[in-house]
Order: sequence, then structure tokens, then C-alpha cells
Amino acid sequence: MKKIFLSAIIITIFSLASRNDLTDIEINTSGFKWEVSSPNALGLNGTMLNSALSEASARGFINSVIIIRNGKIAAEKYFNGRSANSYPTIRSVSKSFLSSLIGIAVNKGILRLDQKMIDSFPEYKSSITDSRVNNITLRHLLTMRSGIKGDVEAYFTFTSSSNWIKKIIEMPLNFDPGSKAGYSTAGTHLVSGMLTKASGMSAMDFAKKHLFEPMGIEIKDWARDPQEICFGGNDMFFTTRNMAVLGLLYLNKSKLNG
Repeated sequence: MKKIFLSAIIITIFSLASRNDLTDIEINTSGFKWEVSSPNALGLNGTMLNSALSEASARGFINSVIIIRNGKIAAEKYFNGRSANSYPTIRSVSKSFLSSLIGIAVNKGILRLDQKMIDSFPEYKSSITDSRVNNITLRHLLTMRSGIKGDVEAYFTFTSSSNWIKKIIEMPLNFDPGSKAGYSTAGTHLVSGMLTKASGMSAMDFAKKHLFEPMGIEIKDWARDPQEICFGGNDMFFTTRNMAVLGLLYLNKSKLNG
């Protein structure tokens, strides 16, 4: 049995990406291995399930579907040239993986939920234009209550800059930290930076050591900013099955393989 301690503070709804028939698959990982069964054996209606998969294909924008029941793959289908070996960007599902990493870091005493964000970046303190930035904590960032501008206002601004973290820190806030919720990819990028500073390694290396290797899954790539900080809110690259392993880990309360 493998047990990985997580603190799932952000869970992002996502669409999985996958392949061309129900059961022509058996991909091994270094640790976890999926079992493949049939819909009927798992108590699902195979006819209705095939109808749903046909509908998914007809939509055109869905790249894959994987259905897990009782810890086994009941159905798996890939579209638009994708396969079980494809590693597409998982976009904002990256936030769910990042939140898992933070849970591990907090459990290990590397980070504290109530520590001030700016304490991780003293070199940018003089760039602050809104004094409320000094009050932002890791907890605020994880729960999307930091006050940092949302994606419509800020995404292009910080991702087109030469220093993403500095640009985010110098932006004025939309509201007082902790006062309400507001989705912000800029905020989650600060989380990645905090993990990098506290752990002394990139978020990707931390993830490989403490999450992906114990889970037996592989990350193909993770986009980085100009300072080589892994993109905290976007652009990790995973297979559909590897994404499903994380879902199973949450479902089983941090246990895999028993």
C-alpha cells in the first residue's frame, strides 16, 4: 500500500482527454497499474455507455473520456487523433495537482497556510503599489480569496511580462484579502513560487519526488516563467490515465494499491 498525504484545497472540474475503443489498453507505470474491466462486469449499462461515448465524439471538442468504477477502468475512448500515450496540457487542472503539492509541503512543515506571501519574495517588496498585498497569505491564495486580479484583467498582463511574480505583486488588488472569493491564475502562480522558495527545488522536481514517483505516474512537462518558476495555474502535461490516478487518490483518501 502506498499512502500520500494531501490537502486538497483547490479541486478543479476538468474534462479528461483519451482514445479509440473501450478496452484495448494496458499501460504500466513504475508503481500504480490500472485494472481494465467491462462496463457490465462493473454494474454499468454498456449500451448506454457506448451511446454516451458516441455523443462525446460528436461534440468535437472532447479529446478523451475515461470512466472509473470501483477502482477499475470501465471505459476509455480517445478522439481527434489523441491516444492513451498523448500528453496534452491539462490547463487549469494543474491547480489541483499544485494544491496537492502544497498539502504535502504543509504536512512536512515546509510551508504554513497562514504565512505571508510577500515573506517568500522580499526582493519584490519595494514593488508593492497596494499595501493590502502585504496581508496576502498562502491560505488566501489557495482558496482564491487573495484579492489579486482575475484572469480577464491580469492573465495576459503577467504572462507577457519579463518577471511574472514581480508583475503580479506590483498589481493593485481588487478587494481586501480574505473578504471574498475571486478566481485568479496569477494568485496560484505565486503559490508555485512560494513552494519553490521554501523547498529549494522547482515545483516540478518537488512533484516528482513527493507525488508523481510515489504514485507511479509521469509528468511530461510543465511550462515555466522567465525565472524558471513552474506555471502555478496552467500547462502541466499528462496522459488521461495519469490524471485519473490523481482523482482515484482523492477518492480513496490518499491511498493507492490498497
